[in-house]
This record gives sequence, C-alpha cells and structure tokens, in this order.
Amino acid sequence: MKSQKEEPLKKVRVSVVREHYEMQLSSDWMQRKFDSMEANPALGDALFSLLAEWRAIAITGAMPAKIIDWLADYMNAYSNASPTKFACEAKASLINQQILELVPELAGNDVLFEKIISAIKKVTFEVQSTSDQLKIEINRDRLWKDFLAHDDPSFPMMLYSSQRVCFVAYYNAYECFLVDVLKELSGSASLRMSNKKQINPLIKEHFGGDDGFGKCWGNSELNIARLTRHSFAHAGGKLTEDLKKVKHGLIVQGGVIQIPVEYNIKLLQTLRAGVDHICSHLS
Repeated sequence: MKSQKEEPLKKVRVSVVREHYEMQLSSDWMQRKFDSMEANPALGDALFSLLAEWRAIAITGAMPAKIIDWLADYMNAYSNASPTKFACEAKASLINQQILELVPELAGNDVLFEKIISAIKKVTFEVQSTSDQLKIEINRDRLWKDFLAHDDPSFPMMLYSSQRVCFVAYYNAYECFLVDVLKELSGSASLRMSNKKQINPLIKEHFGGDDGFGKCWGNSELNIARLTRHSFAHAGGKLTEDLKKVKHGLIVQGGVIQIPVEYNIKLLQTLRAGVDHICSHLS
C-alpha cells in the first residue's frame, strides 16, 4: 500500500535547495529601476506597478524559506531566553516556602535555615549563569530537510504550488507592463497582447524596431514562457500542442509541467532583460 506521502507527490518535482527560494528578485536591480523612473516619464506608473507586483510575488516565492527562518529564529530565541535576576529570586523564594513545608523543624532554627536558603540562591544563580553561556542554535538546513522529509506532504506541496503561482504572476505582470507602456506611448485606449497585428507593430515602433521586438517580446525564451503561462491558465499545466512544437526544455512529469524555483529565477532574468531594454530605449 502506498503511503500518504508517496501518492500526492508522485507527479511533483520541487527544488530542495533552500537558498534558491530566499529572494528571487535582486534588490539592487529593483533600486536601479526605481531610480530610472524620473528619466522615463513615459513609463511612470507602469514601471512602478510592475516593480511593486514583482516584489510581492518574489516575497510569496520566498515564503517557504522565510517560514523556516522565522521558525528557527523563534526556536533559538525561546531556547536561549534568560530569566532575569528577579525571576531567579522569585524561584528561590518559592523554594523557601517549599522547604519549610517539607522540613518544618527548620522553622525554629533560623541560623541553619538562612544558611540553606543562601546556598540555594547561590546554586540557583550559578546554574542560571552557566545556562546563559550555553547557546542553542537551530540549524536552518537541517530544519528545512526535516520538513521535506516529513510524512505530511504539505510542505513539498506548498513548494510545488507556490512556484507555479509565481511563474504565472511574474509573466502576467510583465504583459500588463507592456500594455500600459504601449497605451501611454501610442495613445490607444484598448490594447491586447494576443492581437499580434495590433501589438507587434507598436512594439517595433516604440521599442527599437526588429531588434527591440526580439529583446522584449519576440525571442524564444519569452515565447516558451508565454506558452507555459497559457498552459497553466487554460490547460491545467499540461503540455499543449503549441509547446510540443518547440524545444521548450521544460520538466514534464505525468503529463504536467513542473516549475521548480530555478525556472522562476531564469524567467525573471528573461523578463528583466526586456524591462532593461525598454527603459534604456526610452531614456
């Protein structure tokens, strides 16, 4: 009989490298684009919206790794929390009462009782001092592996689903950016990226001819990304006939396209190149 873990994960491919999830979008690149907005008035709100959207998506994509970091930080803080001096004295005071209850004969021997209490306080503070010097450090990589290896498949499934969602969202935000910029430059109130007869001439006109068209819309990497997005939007992630016609290089298991986090890193490199070209051309 198959285990609970084997069944839902049999068609799933995820990356097990924690660092790859942590931040898919370069903060330096983001800052350069923000700084360039003043020199690109035609981009205006479109560029800001794209950067804000990508930032939110990148945080979503990094969430599995962030969960491990937050959990490790909490466990470290909790494990290494040091009681104050007052807490130690409170413990000693509580022990006083318990000793008197357990050994009532001490109530009449103040000298011996004070010696015992003094010794208890001293030992209490020495033990606490020793504990303060011992730091417990939760290993993030080990915690990550433990989550992946757990019988509950929830964590690997979260990795699988989050990266699919991010792939589609990254690409959709890029298309919206193109449409918004072209509307601003052309004065057209309504544009659809699916209308090639309308869109392709506008891209060539405003973004640098055939060379610009290739850099920000017509290259093979963007075409594969576009077809992959279509598959997730309209075919449940299955390999479509259009994808079968090109050398897509995608991982396909059980007939379903897999999106490990490395695909999103590569996709962003492609999309960023398009944004860089548009910003440079309109400067």
